Amino acid sequence: GDGQGDPCDSCPYDQDNDEDADGICADTDNCPQNANPDQADSDGDSLGDACDNCPNTYNVNQIDRDTDGRGDACDECPQDPDNDVDGDSVCGDTDNCPQDANPDQADIDEDGLGNACDNCPEIHNVDQTDNDTDGRGDLCDICPYDPDNDKDEDGLCADEDNCPDTANPDQKDRDEDGIGDACDRICPVVFLLENANTHLDIIRQFRDVVLTRSSLGQKLIYFYYTNTEKIDAFIAENPAVKRSVQQILESLLPLMSICLKK
Repeated sequence: GDGQGDPCDSCPYDQDNDEDADGICADTDNCPQNANPDQADSDGDSLGDACDNCPNTYNVNQIDRDTDGRGDACDECPQDPDNDVDGDSVCGDTDNCPQDANPDQADIDEDGLGNACDNCPEIHNVDQTDNDTDGRGDLCDICPYDPDNDKDEDGLCADEDNCPDTANPDQKDRDEDGIGDACDRICPVVFLLENANTHLDIIRQFRDVVLTRSSLGQKLIYFYYTNTEKIDAFIAENPAVKRSVQQILESLLPLMSICLKK
């Protein structure tokens, strides 16, 4: 009981005493937890419209398998809580692309994923693996670990290209530092010297520690690197110039070393 005697209890058979406060006690209210003083029941299933999950369709059992608030009896997609979110007239539980409209449900590779949402529509790939997240599945991606798919178009994917932004199909790397000559900020003329690789550290340190500290040095660096190819070609085509450059470099290396020790 509710502690109130029947003679003074407004709802003697309702211990919650009209919980929804619609003026109708729960034992006679067709929606005891939803206020509906008019007690409208359009489909005549004894459940008021205010609490019936199919107010216009008779469904006493109120079954709602997808728990979307619409009873199966009146739900166009009884097992799809989003009720065909992509609007292609195919419910999500049977749609091979539930997030992408594809009323034709075309699936060329027959992997269960429609062409509209398959990252390899012509190659069977149920797992849809896409390591570089570029929208192309690994099985049909020419560069599965390069999201830019060989940006410089030299036939080498970025994950294997020693100059991913500069075309260099030969992958030449004279100083063997893992960076191709085409994009490596080195002095090609250094390779005029014998055992050039052993001098690279000195050249680079002199550039970074000495030249970059003065405006003249910075201008020299800028000039050289913006004209590297022309300078390199000119030296290569002129034996006399090549010999002179070799001599100059050989004489400068000891001086560079001294400067770096100061």
